[in-house]
Amino acid sequence: MTSINEMKKSGHKLFISGPVNLDDNIRESIYNSPDIGHRELEFVELLKGIREKLLIVFKANKEEYSVLIFTGSGTSAMEAVMAANVHEGKKALIVSNGEFGERFAEIADIHHIKYKHLKYQWGEPVQLDDIDKILKNDSDIETVVMTYHETSIAILNPVKEIGKLAKRYNKFFIVDCISAVGGEPLDVVKYNIDFAIGSSAKALQSMPVLGIVCARKSAIKAISDIKPRCYYLDLLKHYRYEEELNQTPYTPAVPLFFALNQSLDNILEESIKGRLRRYEKNANYLRKGLKKMGLIFFLPEKYHSRMVVYAMLPENISYEPLHKKLRESGFIIYAGKGHLDNRAIHIANIGNINKKDIDNFLFHLEKAINETKIKSIKAR
Repeated sequence: MTSINEMKKSGHKLFISGPVNLDDNIRESIYNSPDIGHRELEFVELLKGIREKLLIVFKANKEEYSVLIFTGSGTSAMEAVMAANVHEGKKALIVSNGEFGERFAEIADIHHIKYKHLKYQWGEPVQLDDIDKILKNDSDIETVVMTYHETSIAILNPVKEIGKLAKRYNKFFIVDCISAVGGEPLDVVKYNIDFAIGSSAKALQSMPVLGIVCARKSAIKAISDIKPRCYYLDLLKHYRYEEELNQTPYTPAVPLFFALNQSLDNILEESIKGRLRRYEKNANYLRKGLKKMGLIFFLPEKYHSRMVVYAMLPENISYEPLHKKLRESGFIIYAGKGHLDNRAIHIANIGNINKKDIDNFLFHLEKAINETKIKSIKAR
């Protein structure tokens, strides 16, 4: 078994979409954080500052929007939002083309929320006409629900355009922005998003993991008569505590709030545009190197994000031996999900990664592919 000290020495570079390699000052923010009570003024001020900074990142304003933070993964925030929405006798339109869009339907099933599922094949582009037609013909739909950056297949969905449809038909709009906030263009006001869901551990480049919700206040008021379907993840209870008191209803993971606060200072210092430019440069450089070694991408490049790409595995190459060799060389990648399991590799370029890291990764990836290919030939 690998010890903690050995893991510290290993220095793996994480070429995955989360968790990510952190800036040193984020680790230091935890190591140097004071012991504070979560019901004391120190935490109130910490949470207040974090919520104000997150409004900037979501391009929201405090008059219309409120930011809520959950001690839990991004999925906890997804469940909090989904469970708080959709009145009795109404339903949601869930649009999916990958694992995380489908997760909304799984959450709705658990909470007995009615929905229509516009379910595309994984990686199949969403068609605006399909959504338009459904919203035009089904007056029982109250809410449109979808994922912005579907990292299970690395496709960007047309959230801005679907937000216009939701507004035209007077529907609430819930968007999983977990793998988009801080890494892709996002403006909750311009995109007409009522509930934008985020996480601390991806493009915000903080520690795992806090769930984040940027919610329109008028939307919260409109759903305030729905009986709570959750206890710990009661969105309205979190809203009352955080909006009125700058407190959380239950004990938070205080050290993670110090880390998130520092990560937000980092992104605001870099600027959101600067973060997006850096990710785009990383992506272009990485993908140029992948193509140079002959790897093929699963999706056409017009659907790619700045953050993640799926590269198809060469013939006679399996994921596990490739992953093992890369891990031994100090790099972590993920396997493809669903029907791409053992057919593709998930490679991200976010977090504290630079051109030198990418060069080293590409060198060791090509070396691992060639060595794995030789072993495969010898085994036949």
